[in-house]
Amino acid sequence: MYKKRKITAFILLATVFLSIFTITGCEKEKKLTEEQQQLLDMGNACSSEHYKGFLETDEELHLYDELKVAVLLHDTEYVIKHYDAETVNKVALYLSLDCPFIILSDNMLTYKMTHDYDSKIIDYFTEFEIPFSMEYENPYSEIIASIEKANEIVSKMPEYEDEYYIAKYLHDYLATNVSYSADPDTTVHHCTPYAALINGAGKCESYSRAYSLLCSIAGLECFQVMYEQSQSDNNEGHMWNMVKVNGNYYHVDVTHDSFSEGSGYPKNYIAYDYFLTDINGLSAPGLISDEIAHLIPLCESTDDMFFIKNNLIFDSYNRNTVGKAAGAFLKSQKEEGLCGVCIKFTDEDMYDKAIKKSEFQKLLYVISQNDGYGTSTYNYAENKKQLIIRIHPK
Repeated sequence: MYKKRKITAFILLATVFLSIFTITGCEKEKKLTEEQQQLLDMGNACSSEHYKGFLETDEELHLYDELKVAVLLHDTEYVIKHYDAETVNKVALYLSLDCPFIILSDNMLTYKMTHDYDSKIIDYFTEFEIPFSMEYENPYSEIIASIEKANEIVSKMPEYEDEYYIAKYLHDYLATNVSYSADPDTTVHHCTPYAALINGAGKCESYSRAYSLLCSIAGLECFQVMYEQSQSDNNEGHMWNMVKVNGNYYHVDVTHDSFSEGSGYPKNYIAYDYFLTDINGLSAPGLISDEIAHLIPLCESTDDMFFIKNNLIFDSYNRNTVGKAAGAFLKSQKEEGLCGVCIKFTDEDMYDKAIKKSEFQKLLYVISQNDGYGTSTYNYAENKKQLIIRIHPK
């Protein structure tokens, strides 16, 4: 039986002594309150260390650990010396992609360079301004609330033996319970796990960080992946996840599989266009931030790729073959209280043949004979970029 990890405030609060940590840059010791220690323990327990594993020096590792403490505890007085801007930016970015709670402006910490002229050798040091105020009104209570909600969600998950179904369950939860927020107001937190799990609305970063948190508690390795505004055609950055399922890495983009109310899809419709796919199956195929592209694992297995595992990808078109497979998946979704199916083609000519109006109506009839709904009326949409057709009963 696959064991779930449960991170609870009760267990962590059992620590009755105050921990002590040293901030090297400030050359002083600070005692942690029980609340701070609890927050730090939870932040550590819910974090991936995928990117940390690529830090090459003891100095980088030390900076990573100290920054994590400073940011999670919202220590606005934290100062660290002897690091150049390139190292600071690198470590800060890796940290923000490992820890679901550390939200950084433009994925960087804001800082200023100053000089120490009192020593014979000038020391450049970096004074950080922790930008929690943009995203958290109360870091402690909102992070704790996010973890408690994540624990609740995972506790209601069936005891799956196969990690594929764990990843799917958590994907499906977010896809049906979170709406994308297009509100440009930067004073409202849209990028935290709290936004997705408690408020039910957020941007892509909120979906991604919530999925990482859920996977971590459920026992799956998961971390954030991104590309920057400057890399995209529409001048918008994006964040999604990589998750390790049954020993292999896959990409998961819950944001683009989620449809908000009013989008024309039923509330219980879930797309799987971007669930457990390789780099070519992303909404922007192959596009990853230059700073981390060399750190992203290859998807070397197709065993748990959604369309392959569910027999919903076709390199040729046969009406009966496609219709029966789509109908069978719709039937299984109905049993879970969900609706909808995505069918994918590897060849554009086959895709065009299936979607042609006269043929598509015949395909829908075959689906209706196998879907368990007993209906012949469907809505559908095209994802031409990925050669995917989304279908759901009206």
